[in-house]
Amino acid sequence: MNAPFTFADASAAAAILPRIDRREAEADFLHDLAARDASIRALLLDGTPAGVVQTLRGRNAFLYVYLLPPFRGRGLGREAASLLEEELRRGGAETIVTAWPAENGRAAAFAEKLGWRRTFRSACMVYDGGPLSLGEVPVRQYRDGDYDEAHALYADAFYRMRLSVGDFPHPAPRPPSGEERRRWAETAADRLVWQEGDELAAYVHLEPPEIASVAVKPALQGRGIGRRLVTYLVNDLLSRGHREVRLWCVVGNEPARRLYDSLGFRETVRTAYAEKTVFTDAPAKREEELLCS
Repeated sequence: MNAPFTFADASAAAAILPRIDRREAEADFLHDLAARDASIRALLLDGTPAGVVQTLRGRNAFLYVYLLPPFRGRGLGREAASLLEEELRRGGAETIVTAWPAENGRAAAFAEKLGWRRTFRSACMVYDGGPLSLGEVPVRQYRDGDYDEAHALYADAFYRMRLSVGDFPHPAPRPPSGEERRRWAETAADRLVWQEGDELAAYVHLEPPEIASVAVKPALQGRGIGRRLVTYLVNDLLSRGHREVRLWCVVGNEPARRLYDSLGFRETVRTAYAEKTVFTDAPAKREEELLCS
């Protein structure tokens, strides 16, 4: 079967939003769809809107397919996913990640049939209260010269977290790279470090209004740095005019979960992630926005 699919831009996809059941659609996908992100496209079957897809290119790519109910059960989801997978593979993908609401068993079965293997789950948590009490903290903007030290503590902290959770197929620390260093430099305005004397104690990446990642040097954990740092980030994002602050906490990362609960964050949804390898010699990696904290 070769379904005659075509695609339309994010504006056309946004028109489909009222027809989507929010209970069965992945949270970040819904957010990006509402924002008309360039990664979103409408899926058309013979010119008729049949659903919405999201793709993020790269060696570690992302793929999401949402079919409207009238188009399900006919093999169209498989056709669309295969088409997009090939598109990503030609664009240089080595692994492809997908996601779905953790309680959506139908989506989990669909992904398994197409060769995805479930990895970890993450809880979306939201803070929508007022500013939190906090004194002075040694936080400053990230600079390119911080890269080696910031990357080392980030990689080590998340490696230890992955091992403790146990749901990650490739827990090894991600090595530094020139490509990553350039990306961090280009987005330095959304990156912060906590400096204790001459030592970097923590590193943060923001995607306002979301706290995308927080990493505290393992040797310095347990000293309250994480609590004060997240408090600082909440206040900073609220001061920019955001009404709420979002973050993702990997299910099973109990120290982080206790911290977020105690600061007033509340869980809204849980997402399950899965991956498949499309280039067998690919080094296994994971994009940092999927590894929040």
